[in-house]
Amino acid sequence: MEEHDQYESVGLDESLEDERDLDQIMADRRAAEMELDARVGVASQRKLHHLLHDQGTTLIR
Repeated sequence: MEEHDQYESVGLDESLEDERDLDQIMADRRAAEMELDARVGVASQRKLHHLLHDQGTTLIR
């Protein structure tokens, strides 16, 4: 099976690791949300986690 493996395991995981701290991740997320709101033209009141939660409680008529 190893002869079919075309990827080296060395270095693969390190290249995908996020090296930002939590504060930087949250700042980046806020900036991305502001950019999306600016593109839509409206400040969204409902964020993704609320939309996902509402999917289970919405009744379809």
